[in-house]
Amino acid sequence: MSVWQSVEVLKQFMFKTLNIDFLKRKKEWFEATTKQTYAL
Repeated sequence: MSVWQSVEVLKQFMFKTLNIDFLKRKKEWFEATTKQTYAL
């Protein structure tokens, strides 16, 4: 489990680091859903 200091720090990690490469490929690993898939 990770603890983020703020939403901005979490967004920085998700969208401005190498993590974005994995996020872009999520459709390869997960089925589409109509429910929310993120939690803070």
